[in-house]
Amino acid sequence: PVPQFTATRGCEGTLISFAESSTLTPLLGESIATLEWDFNFNGSVFNKDPLFDNQKNFTRAFTAPGTFQVALRATADISGCTDIKVVPVTVDPLPIAQFTPDVTSGCSELTVTFTNNSVAGQPDVIDRYIWEIDERQGLGFEPVLTQIVSDPAFTNQFINTFENVTTSNKLFDVRMRAITVVGCETISSPVTITVFP
Repeated sequence: PVPQFTATRGCEGTLISFAESSTLTPLLGESIATLEWDFNFNGSVFNKDPLFDNQKNFTRAFTAPGTFQVALRATADISGCTDIKVVPVTVDPLPIAQFTPDVTSGCSELTVTFTNNSVAGQPDVIDRYIWEIDERQGLGFEPVLTQIVSDPAFTNQFINTFENVTTSNKLFDVRMRAITVVGCETISSPVTITVFP
């Protein structure tokens, strides 16, 4: 048999697609009997993952970033002949998304400076940060600012003024999304800003 497959590139913790296309020139009606997968082949010992025995088209997540040597072993039914195909699969790291506000409550109009604490020390190159606010009006989080890292005017701060024209306290949830150049994304935990009337 001639084992063959392709795999997509993906982000840590997200599903990566595998598509098997092995072939066999049959002798006396021989066919491929088993397909076995090793998702971190060390080059000598084949450690199959039995959950994926005889799987052809499937998705699987990797919980850590890196380049994994994924091996497919195909075995013929009559002769028992076997062969292995190894394909490197790239799993990109998730970015870090953390920020802190200088204040979390105050009277309207309240100006808050949010400092992006994740600009330094990223595991991969960041393309952009997107700041989002949920005004708790049923619309969910909506983007209010996109910061492109390659922009010469890029800064690690986001300044926003919150207004409350009601007679009771108003809550705003703020979060930040970090997106790498290859499209991996992490959404920060939200921070609640309380604005007094």
